[in-house]
Amino acid sequence: VIPGTSLLLLFVYMFILGFGSGCLNSILVVAVQNNVDKDMGMAMSGISIFRSMGTTVSTAFMVVIINLVMAPGLGSILPPDIAAKYPLDSGILDFINSAELAPFADQIRELYASGIGMGYLICGVLVLLVLILVLYLRDDKKGPSE
Repeated sequence: VIPGTSLLLLFVYMFILGFGSGCLNSILVVAVQNNVDKDMGMAMSGISIFRSMGTTVSTAFMVVIINLVMAPGLGSILPPDIAAKYPLDSGILDFINSAELAPFADQIRELYASGIGMGYLICGVLVLLVLILVLYLRDDKKGPSE
C-alpha cells in the first residue's frame, strides 16, 4: 500500500487480512481441542497466551522493520542540521507538522509507508513458511477402537 491508495482498496486488503486471520484462528483452536484428551482449559489458555505473545512480538518486529527502513531514508533526505534535532526513526512523525519538517512531510510519510509495506512483505513470507509447515501436520490421535 502506498500513500494515495483509495479507501476502497484499503478496505478490501483489510477484509482479506481479517477474514484470513479469523479462519486461521478458529481452525487452530479446533485442532488443539481435537488433540487434547484432558486439561482442555490449560490447552485453551495456552492458545490465548501464545496468541497474546505473538501479537506483542510481531508488533515490536514491525516497529523495528519500519525504523530500519526509515533511519537511512531520513538521513538522506533531511539536511544534517535538521536531522540532528529529530529522531531518525518513526518518532519523527510526532514532529512532522513542525515548520522545519513541513517541506519534507510527504517524503517522511512515504518512508513510513514503505517501512510498513516492507514489514508486511516480510511477515507475509513468514506466514507462507508457516503455511508450508502446517501442511505437514498429522493427526496422531488414536480413536476409541484403536
